[in-house]
Amino acid sequence: MISAANVLLAAKDYLHEWLLLQQTAPNQPQHAAEHRWLKPPQDYTICNVGCAFFSNNSVKGIGLCFKDHTGQFIFASTAWSATKVTVNEAEALGILKALHIAHSTSIPQVRFESDSDCAVNAINSSSIMPNE
Repeated sequence: MISAANVLLAAKDYLHEWLLLQQTAPNQPQHAAEHRWLKPPQDYTICNVGCAFFSNNSVKGIGLCFKDHTGQFIFASTAWSATKVTVNEAEALGILKALHIAHSTSIPQVRFESDSDCAVNAINSSSIMPNE
């Protein structure tokens, strides 16, 4: 069971991170054309996976969203844990969580997407990675 103090601490961390992002967002270049959503083939489901870090990288958050081939929402999930991992490890753990959900809910023909090229390339590779 999570204590009220831990919930309050997590809420403060989320607020702090959100406030920081609000301050920095206008200065970042916009790359909307590079990351347009493309429909998957008919009868496919798409799952977008991402991660974030909070509390000076001691807490990782994972988010994922399943949509059908028309972009219609099916299911979403978030999770967080107080562990120190690298960005690539967090992205891979997010993809693993998405795979478990797809399998346990019997969602057929899923295309998984992540903004972590390193994690995606490692999963698609037939070679054994020396680390992470």
